Amino acid sequence: MSVSTAKNLELVLQKIEAAFAKVENTGQPFPQLVAVSKTKPLGLVIEAYNAGQKAFGENYIQELVEKSNNEELEVKCPEIQWHFIGRLQSNKIKLLTSVPNLAMVQTVSSLKIANLLNSAWQKVSSRPLDVLIQVNTSGEEQKGGVAVSDLVDLYKAVFECCPHLNLRGLMTIGRYGYDENLEPNPDFSCLYDCRNMVCDALGISKHSLHLSMGMSSDYEMAVIILHLLQLGTLLSRLQWVALWFVLVLTYLGLANKTIHYTRFPSSINV
Repeated sequence: MSVSTAKNLELVLQKIEAAFAKVENTGQPFPQLVAVSKTKPLGLVIEAYNAGQKAFGENYIQELVEKSNNEELEVKCPEIQWHFIGRLQSNKIKLLTSVPNLAMVQTVSSLKIANLLNSAWQKVSSRPLDVLIQVNTSGEEQKGGVAVSDLVDLYKAVFECCPHLNLRGLMTIGRYGYDENLEPNPDFSCLYDCRNMVCDALGISKHSLHLSMGMSSDYEMAVIILHLLQLGTLLSRLQWVALWFVLVLTYLGLANKTIHYTRFPSSINV
């Protein structure tokens, strides 16, 4: 195992603890960490697993299929949990559901996609698949996700029409490069309001909905403001230049994990 991988993972967790300490008296459970390993070699995934990291996220279905079916990884990482965090394509959903140890899909953004995923998943597993609804909180055209104005209708439709999907909450991609010295990222506040809106409309407990958001530069603010964070940083400065981290808050002691992803600069001060 690379010493730098283990040490940097420990450093990340220490930073999480420091940020979470500021909101510890809210009664919220400690955030969980998911390492997103897009384009990274299997050897580095195994190193991180051996350092204690169990949950990993991938953006591309084909890459996820290849990694998850690798014999060496299956032997050395038997308890690995895979999370799909990329944009869903309807013609690849069946392939996605074939992934061993698939734990969550966090980018459901339409009823069509939800129905296809629901149909494909029921053929391969008896347990519901955890999913998140992606919300386009910034309104940027290049980002995926349902419009805020359509969120309640979509959430209700997925909840009622997709019994093989376990709808866990919401995610968003925070706008890049926002100056948190001015005020909290508006995407954070928007998703928080979206959660309240969904819960009020459907009579759902607010503490039962997971939120996923954050950028590498503002994870501390995300923890403080929303009791949830996503941290983009490096396991190893030299090797994991594009590794992403996602920090997820689970409510009421639930074991389910929620994830999110976002791009971050290749040079980050950790």
